[in-house]
Amino acid sequence: MGVGNWTCDVWIPSSFISDDIVEIFVCSLNDPSCFYVQKVGPSSVALDKLGQDMSAFYEQNRQSMKLGKIEKGSIVATKNSLDGSWYRARVANVTSDDYDDSVVDVEVDFVDYGDFEKKSSEDVCQIRSEFLELKFQAIPACMANIKPVK
Repeated sequence: MGVGNWTCDVWIPSSFISDDIVEIFVCSLNDPSCFYVQKVGPSSVALDKLGQDMSAFYEQNRQSMKLGKIEKGSIVATKNSLDGSWYRARVANVTSDDYDDSVVDVEVDFVDYGDFEKKSSEDVCQIRSEFLELKFQAIPACMANIKPVK
């Protein structure tokens, strides 16, 4: 399999190994040694509905769901800058401005897509428990025996 100027074998998570063919979608690609996939199927439909439900809820209730304190590792809701929809995310890092403690930046990893973004703390909200019922959909993957193409 070739990706850009790389050639490699694909590592398949043990949860995928069976006699059945599993269709996947590559949802985020950093490089051949770090990318995320989602299984295609019923959970894809559930994830689409979750995104619609979250966007509808947070567009109406954003102010009441603001977080006072944001902690690293917590699961939150935030808007994706690429499509403007609301999604689930894990807080990867919280950084306060050196000169103004009221300015807080939050690095988030979107748990269903594998993307990451830097956000203002004003753009991060408490997540409702009903939005946590579907298991996180982004599955980390990598490719084995990576070497540049000659």
